[in-house]
Amino acid sequence: MFRPLIPLLTSLLLLGALVLNAAEPAPLKTLAGEIEGARWAALVPENWDGRLLLQAPDRRQAADPLVANLDSADPATDKLLAAGWAIATTSYRRHGPLIEDGVTDLRALRDLLAEELGQPKLTLVEGTGMGGLIALFIAERHADEFHGCIALDPPMDLRDPRALRLRYDHQPRAPLLLLATPADVDPVQAYVARARTMANAESARPVFWFVPTDPMAAGAAPQEEALATMEEWVRTGRQPADRPPPEPEAPAKADSSEVPAREPVAEGEGGGATVHVSEAPAAAPAEPSSAPPPPDVTAKP
Repeated sequence: MFRPLIPLLTSLLLLGALVLNAAEPAPLKTLAGEIEGARWAALVPENWDGRLLLQAPDRRQAADPLVANLDSADPATDKLLAAGWAIATTSYRRHGPLIEDGVTDLRALRDLLAEELGQPKLTLVEGTGMGGLIALFIAERHADEFHGCIALDPPMDLRDPRALRLRYDHQPRAPLLLLATPADVDPVQAYVARARTMANAESARPVFWFVPTDPMAAGAAPQEEALATMEEWVRTGRQPADRPPPEPEAPAKADSSEVPAREPVAEGEGGGATVHVSEAPAAAPAEPSSAPPPPDVTAKP
């Protein structure tokens, strides 16, 4: 009597297995290690299509542990992984301000991942704060290893205490997209202006975007748009347009055509008449048509 139910139960079990498989996230490979004291981590989806994003973090304070932070549950990270991107980051080899070592750590990580995964077809660097300045130096010095760089609020006056002679030359060789919030607009725009003045056949003209709010506080939308724009720039060779800060609003001017009304003026006392003055100013008295007669100077008897 239960034999007719067997096909139905089998169908239900198969349907449940399909639902569970659909709900499971795509298989993800997690890699981690250490290079010259710098710890690194990478997330590689099963459907990796050859695109690699290296994230350059901001400087680490002495109290912060040297760890490479990547969260696959982060919405922005999850979206990139689902689209086929591999993502990697580094802790850097030490705390505090560093630029030269940061560039070295990211280059070493890129080389290691190329050995582990195969040569990427597209490698981009995205950095925030000090990481943005590191991305800028990579764009200037290592365009043969990285296809494009995105720098968010780079501190243009930051110096590496172990490489005091290190200076940017205002000639990025790789596509460079600089984003700045109000606090960092002026120095970043100054870099862009000078880089464009010094541009030559071998350099790339940087692009500037003004971000009205803190990119980290506003969520990942500015970074996501910047990444998509950079990928399009590298793929097509078409440079995106700048997004300068809005012009300050001019103060409102008073309307000179409006003349304030004047109070009525009373003449005489008691029963004197009241003269009402119109809102427009009184016209000047007309010139007499002829000169008045001369006074009579004849002596009177």
